Amino acid sequence: MHSDDLTETVVKRDLVATVNHELRTPLTSILGYTDVLLDGSVGDLTPLQHRMVQRVESNSQRLLTLVENLLTLAGVGCGAFSMGHRPVDLVGVVSDSLARSGPAIKNGGLGLTADLGADPVPVLGDETQLGQMVSRLIDNAVVFSPPGGQLVVTLRPDCGDAVLTIADTGLGIAEADQEHLFTSFVRAPAAQTREIQGLGLGLAVVGSIVTAHGGEVTLSSTEGVGTVVTVRLPLAADDAATTPWPQLPGSAVYQGPRARGA
Repeated sequence: MHSDDLTETVVKRDLVATVNHELRTPLTSILGYTDVLLDGSVGDLTPLQHRMVQRVESNSQRLLTLVENLLTLAGVGCGAFSMGHRPVDLVGVVSDSLARSGPAIKNGGLGLTADLGADPVPVLGDETQLGQMVSRLIDNAVVFSPPGGQLVVTLRPDCGDAVLTIADTGLGIAEADQEHLFTSFVRAPAAQTREIQGLGLGLAVVGSIVTAHGGEVTLSSTEGVGTVVTVRLPLAADDAATTPWPQLPGSAVYQGPRARGA
């Protein structure tokens, strides 16, 4: 790497770290105080006050998600996020994400079937980033599924890979609109027509994280029927603890399937 390129990368990393702190800290504080108000720790709220604080909480969470998405895309692209070198059990990661999404799944009137197997499914990577990837996929499935819909989450080892599949019976995506879904700021027309909130960053974040972990993500969907997203990540080798982490890609967006057997 040339010295100019190295300097630019260092500057980008410093910027991401600074922005990460300056934006996340106040938002986290706001969400903390709204939690205190809503749980009655400082006294009961009137119905109107409760609705107003809920609105503050909802929009603060929405802004925090946007900040996290943008920082992930920028950080992975310039190597600002240090990926872990240790094995991570995907069973635990997926279980935690499902637990966090439980209230949204229930409030959406959705059914959930989860089959994560009985054994650990270890991959080499960063637990926080992998959790963000899984949560984005589950959130998408929830948001685009009508009441009465079904979510099916499966995880299994297959031919040296960990295979995570998240299927829903939601709106589905027309074939012509699927090609660019892993590109930043691209949204399916159905999301725009139905005024579903978002900037089209969720799948771009998923693609960037999966690619940075040496994996691939594919999507198949039928409009009006539902969507299936499949993530394949290399299983951790027996000597994973001493295996060096591969060079991060230069782009933060989805790069397409990795070459099998490469």
